[in-house]
Amino acid sequence: MGTFGWKGDDLYIPASAAGMSDKGALMCLGFDGQPACFAGDVLLIPEKWARQEAPEMNDVYDAIRRRAMEVREPAASIPPVDPCDSSPPRVD
Repeated sequence: MGTFGWKGDDLYIPASAAGMSDKGALMCLGFDGQPACFAGDVLLIPEKWARQEAPEMNDVYDAIRRRAMEVREPAASIPPVDPCDSSPPRVD
């Protein structure tokens, strides 16, 4: 279903899922003091913020959240990967 990511318990979704361009989303996020990150060339925005800014897309957000939870549940024993963290993974 596309790209999404978790930072702690916060789900990050593509700006396009909220019907926003990357440029428009970055401007609004900056104005609101909200974080954003890129996964490759996909701008990820906080799902909670997107729900406030574009509530008409709630069905889309719900579908993304369901899929993200399905993927996250089996991997609960694996340390989470922060999509906004650019540091290399630690190898023990």
